[in-house]
Amino acid sequence: MADKDHVILFENSLVMMRRLAEKMKDMDAPDDRLRAYSRVLMRISTIGKVRLKELAIFSEQTTSNLCTTLKHMEQDGLITGERDTHDRRNVWYSLTPEGVKAADMVMKSLRKFISALFGRLNEKDEARLIKALHVLNETLDKSLNSCDDGDTK
Repeated sequence: MADKDHVILFENSLVMMRRLAEKMKDMDAPDDRLRAYSRVLMRISTIGKVRLKELAIFSEQTTSNLCTTLKHMEQDGLITGERDTHDRRNVWYSLTPEGVKAADMVMKSLRKFISALFGRLNEKDEARLIKALHVLNETLDKSLNSCDDGDTK
């Protein structure tokens, strides 16, 4: 299976997404603390109520630094943490109304960046990109759901 075209294409896509993530660092806040805030706000805004381990997957911080960031964000009134009633080890984080406003600003900045990045495409290439992204998202959703259902490891 490792030699199949889709596997190689997916590997290349991961590399390209990493390059895109590196470029996105340029659009982030000027200092590390605000950059960390932006990334957490983006993730919670996109995912919704989330646990530390889900945030850690997307974080470029160590887990201990992420915990510190979350503590500061709670103190600043951007997020709230709620202990899981079934598993007290887990804390669920969500945005406060102030956090929603801040996340909206971060997401507007992200969308502006993406628009500028792909704004140079002609209509034909833009339509192809949109179609390809739809297919990619649908396929990944099916594949990940089958993994979640225990069909694939």
